[in-house]
Amino acid sequence: CTSSTNCTQCQTAYFVDGGLCATCLYSCLTCDNPINCTSCNSSDFRQLNPNTSQCDPMDGYFDDGTNNSMTQPCDLICITCSGSPTYCTSCPNDTYYLLNGSCNLCNSTLVGCITCNDVTTCTSCESAYFLMNQTCGSCLYSC
Repeated sequence: CTSSTNCTQCQTAYFVDGGLCATCLYSCLTCDNPINCTSCNSSDFRQLNPNTSQCDPMDGYFDDGTNNSMTQPCDLICITCSGSPTYCTSCPNDTYYLLNGSCNLCNSTLVGCITCNDVTTCTSCESAYFLMNQTCGSCLYSC
């Protein structure tokens, strides 16, 4: 500070605004104005999104909307989730499909299916099945 009312530098989570230190957005570690983060605290499981200048939750975590810098973990089945730990926005791999916020195994609804794009589109089948028209047909003989 150059005087008691004229700051030139601020502590972490604050920025200089008209000679005073003002608070950054709750998710920012550092910022250049109230809403643009310049760095994030990785121990809060946040990462800087260069397109929005926001500290977004890392994969596997979500912002619970409490204006708390710490994110919350998603359920293990979710790669990403939103609003709650059980509302998945992406699934671990193509052996799962996403439907209404849930990750479901392809073979739970598509018989013989190993990988799929969605609840009706199989992309590969188990060894005793063959892929035809995006579904798995059963082999008549031991293949």
